[in-house]
Amino acid sequence: MISEKKISIIIVTYQGQKWYDRSIGEWFSGNIDNLNVNVVVVDNSPTEDDANYIKGKYPKVHVIRTGENLGFAKANNLGLRYALDHGADYVLLLNHDAWFRKPSDLVEMIRISEAHPEYWILSPLQVYASSGRIERETERHLERSSTSKYDWLTDAYRGTLQDVYPSEYL
Repeated sequence: MISEKKISIIIVTYQGQKWYDRSIGEWFSGNIDNLNVNVVVVDNSPTEDDANYIKGKYPKVHVIRTGENLGFAKANNLGLRYALDHGADYVLLLNHDAWFRKPSDLVEMIRISEAHPEYWILSPLQVYASSGRIERETERHLERSSTSKYDWLTDAYRGTLQDVYPSEYL
């Protein structure tokens, strides 16, 4: 049962305070009923301003301050280590300027993950907030991964989208 799973959402930040209320705040909006969600922020900012803002506005968030820009991958590794050490069943990696269309879509991602245990990593389709268009790099990689069995563009046109489309890129 999804409500029994421990979910860690790791958000790597770097001087992106204008995005925090959207990317962090959405997980505290009450739109993810009965989920055991823990938000972990890995703050790559050189000053304490971002960490202080997050701690002040979102006291339930665990903040890991690096004091320097470690980059996205290294910062995520810190967050992953924390999440796994604290019993996470699922981990979502999120940029500080990204968010879900609606936070309850996380439940759908977990449902898909449980229906497809052959995949260890899933990514939601990434779209630009301003236009709703699929992010260009994502589109290119999905096109390269298309086969007669996994042609997401044709499926979208026909209204027969599948839960999962394999790709060599996230």
